[in-house]
Amino acid sequence: MFFHFVCYRQMLFALAVVLSNVVGYAQQATHLPRLVNTIDPNINGFYEYLPADYNTSTDKHPLIIFLHGNGERSEVPDPSAINKVLRASLPRFIEDNLFPGSFTVDEKTESFIVLTPQFIEGIDEVGRSSTILPSTIQAFIDYALANYRVNKAKVYLGGMSMGGGAVLDYLGSSVTAAERIAAAAVACPAADLTPEQANIIGQAGVPIVFTQNVGDQIIFKHRTDRNIAMITSAMKPNAPAPVGIYFTVPSAEEANHNAWKRMFEAITPDAPGNPNVVNDLGVNIYEWLLHYHSEAVALPATWRHFFARHADDMVHLDWIVTHEHLVASYLVERSINLRDWTVVAEVPVQVSGAREKTYRYTDLKPMAVESYYRVGTRDHDGTITYSHIRKIRPASGITEVAIYPNPFGPKLLVSLPAAFKQQITFVLTNSAGVQVMRKTVTGNSEVSINDHLPAGAYGVRLLDEEGKLLYSKLLMHTK
Repeated sequence: MFFHFVCYRQMLFALAVVLSNVVGYAQQATHLPRLVNTIDPNINGFYEYLPADYNTSTDKHPLIIFLHGNGERSEVPDPSAINKVLRASLPRFIEDNLFPGSFTVDEKTESFIVLTPQFIEGIDEVGRSSTILPSTIQAFIDYALANYRVNKAKVYLGGMSMGGGAVLDYLGSSVTAAERIAAAAVACPAADLTPEQANIIGQAGVPIVFTQNVGDQIIFKHRTDRNIAMITSAMKPNAPAPVGIYFTVPSAEEANHNAWKRMFEAITPDAPGNPNVVNDLGVNIYEWLLHYHSEAVALPATWRHFFARHADDMVHLDWIVTHEHLVASYLVERSINLRDWTVVAEVPVQVSGAREKTYRYTDLKPMAVESYYRVGTRDHDGTITYSHIRKIRPASGITEVAIYPNPFGPKLLVSLPAAFKQQITFVLTNSAGVQVMRKTVTGNSEVSINDHLPAGAYGVRLLDEEGKLLYSKLLMHTK
């Protein structure tokens, strides 16, 4: 029994090692306190949510900075009080493992970074208005951009009650501040905008969703009505109007004050008699946010179109961009499994002052299987931002690569499409990542496994004629 247990543990360890060598560990999203009290005198620290792939990729992510309510303040600088921010709304939603790992909008899937700073002071108890300074919010935004891989065009603010008021005060502090924010979502905000603040928000054109309980006895409905009306009257032409969503069904929490649960913790529509933001917007608040990006932030380029087509045994790619800034080059990448990507070309930037530019690339030696293409915009600092992915299905109707059986014994079959003309190198590695077999295969090939190979986990890689990775798979070997 002990021997079998040890062998089982060794098998699990070997499997884990091969996974790291072939496809990488499956990462988990994290939600952790960060006891950093040097950002601003009014910030005690913050909670940090990072998506599952944050530490295994170089992608930049949209950012939500969530500002909590009065009940979640620390009141004095105290690291032990940081968990109070988990009591309600988005931080609690994340802590309860209910926050989706990704959202897909306009065919693009993205994962949020969410940061929740904890404030020490922040409310005028008499006027029930936020006293959090815009400079405090700005300091935290600057800290986030300096320390996390953030898509600067997709920085969003969310807030509840006191925090919602702080969001409005920040947006109304200057046009520069407002234009840095792609969109905002506020629940029963504790703020009374001045005409000057409302004019700044309206002229900046920041999209905002408000939620408000009609019977709120803490932040009265007329305050939200007035804020929305003032912003609307100051809006520049063609700017998105602020959205006001009012709930008539009591929340039965905190004097009917809780309008945040139906905004930040609602992913699907609720019953018609007790609606949430999804019922009104048609999407959840996170999908709504992702529809917007800050026009004031200089993106490498704005994508207008990306086309891919198969013709004459070649794949033709065309893309059109506008507002090309800071672009060093375009990287054309190809994959047959959406995991292993190969750079097939680097396209230089056109030297011209044209606002709109059209680029073309032809892959003269495309894969003879269903494959995928994307184009990466590489900045001068090395950052790469990717286009949407386009799928190409060859006219011959070729099927996928297959490697079987699994588990395998003395023989392993590698099935390649008949139209696949390239010579492929088959590489087998053990649990330590050491190559134990290498062979050239074409078409349907039978690979004989060396008798001396011990049972365990192995990684298979298929390489093209240039030695670039085309396909990888984890298999188990039995004697």
